[in-house]
Amino acid sequence: MATRFATGSASFMRLVYTNPIGRLVMLSPEKGARQLVWLATTAPGADWESGVYYERGRRARRVNPQRRRTTTSRAACGTGPPSWSG
Repeated sequence: MATRFATGSASFMRLVYTNPIGRLVMLSPEKGARQLVWLATTAPGADWESGVYYERGRRARRVNPQRRRTTTSRAACGTGPPSWSG
């Protein structure tokens, strides 16, 4: 999102976040908040289904391939052992 994030930083990422070209491809704070506002103002179960990924107020067509991996999903949700050791 196009905010003032990283403006006080001395790292390389400051250039990415603060240059005009970077700002053209970033979402405005208002557009970035639309999905959260939509979820907060609609009814779960009626307007959207829990556990489903949504983009722009609609069910997403693309799904992260890691979502289908049972060990990764269980480890992320805390319902099973992590898929790595150490």
